[in-house]
Amino acid sequence: MMGPPPVPYWCIRELRLELRQHLRPGMPPGRCRICRRRVKLDKRKLDAIMARIICRIFRRAKGRRSRSVDYRKVMEAGRMGECAILRHWGLVRPDLSQPSGHWFLTELGQDFVRGDVEVPFAIWHWNKRRYGATKRTISLRTALENTFDLDELLASIPEPSDMD
Repeated sequence: MMGPPPVPYWCIRELRLELRQHLRPGMPPGRCRICRRRVKLDKRKLDAIMARIICRIFRRAKGRRSRSVDYRKVMEAGRMGECAILRHWGLVRPDLSQPSGHWFLTELGQDFVRGDVEVPFAIWHWNKRRYGATKRTISLRTALENTFDLDELLASIPEPSDMD
């Protein structure tokens, strides 16, 4: 009687190289051979709801970076994870001295709300990590008008990006 077939051994380096092939804009999704998770960069644009949330954080913090704000007091219904996504633009950072859900507005976040700077229009992310951003930028005023567009999402045309 023969034993079970030998378990294939994959070098961690080879697996990382295989996964990185799918972590580029415009590449088709893949699957990790170990955990079977979907591996694909997702594009997330700065939309009107996120822009309103950052304005609410600014207002509640009274324009001070030293004051953290509880996300439950500034969120839109059904959009509880938006502060965590806003950190990929560098607009907010978590307050580690408080329970989870408290966020500080960064200096870049304050400048963005005041209209002094523009940030990337969209970021590329996977597994809670940012992999790059589009070269196109957006101001707060434009972001407040930036609503969800199904046709834009379905087209999903790759655009020039700066990959980190």
